[in-house]
Amino acid sequence: MPEPIRLVTYTALVFLLTLAARPSLAYSTAQTVEQLKPSAEYVLGGPEATVREGYFILSLDNPPTGDVTIQQSADTDFSSVTAEFNWFGDFSATTLSGFADGTYYFRLNTPEGFSNVIQVEVLHYPLWQAFSLFFAGLLLFLILVLLIVRMHWVTDD
Repeated sequence: MPEPIRLVTYTALVFLLTLAARPSLAYSTAQTVEQLKPSAEYVLGGPEATVREGYFILSLDNPPTGDVTIQQSADTDFSSVTAEFNWFGDFSATTLSGFADGTYYFRLNTPEGFSNVIQVEVLHYPLWQAFSLFFAGLLLFLILVLLIVRMHWVTDD
């Protein structure tokens, strides 16, 4: 079999095997009914310090065995839920990303009730720091390119 066809075939097989290996809980889209009793079944954990990148990992003490939804709110009492995320599969950790500066509160909504509430504070690095690192890298790249070109001209003579 020619190399390009073999590569495409193996890539397709790996892709299909990866899809087939997803846990059964990953296919669940059922919405859970909100219940007022707290659930001691799961303890939600999050980052210990202020998050500087806008993404973070939420973890559970034990993997979920049923439908679990992460609820996000701007208040500790969850008077208004601003977003809900389905917990993917039976993993004990999940990553959430794309958060702007601010304070967010998260809890789990399970058929048995709610978990503990955790607070995550997101405070991105300042923009001047990002531009400083970018231009420092650009300067080093230009020096490298000029050095390579100059050495090429010197060795050709």
